[in-house]
Amino acid sequence: MQKLVDKLQKKRNMANKYVTLLSYISRHGREMIMSSFGFQALISILSHLFFIGVTWWALQAIHFDKLLRAGRVVQARVLYILLTIAIGSSVSGFFLTYLGYSRQLPLLFE
Repeated sequence: MQKLVDKLQKKRNMANKYVTLLSYISRHGREMIMSSFGFQALISILSHLFFIGVTWWALQAIHFDKLLRAGRVVQARVLYILLTIAIGSSVSGFFLTYLGYSRQLPLLFE
């Protein structure tokens, strides 16, 4: 009878250690995941701003004034800003998608 009690005691101690280990991993794993999401958000914001800036610079080479009606300066500026955001965001989205795929590629060889 004592052997059975000792055996059950050992199993309970092992189970307690296992639960403690799982809670430690869960707590620190969650922090790592949140940190990863934060880093990914930072990279996304910086990428969008960078490519919107590059698009703004590149669109400076086009003479939009020849394409637009005279006297519509405010509308032309709004169109210029929206076009810059649309192109810059699209290019940034492509870059971030490509970056994500390249980070997942090593998983193919595991």
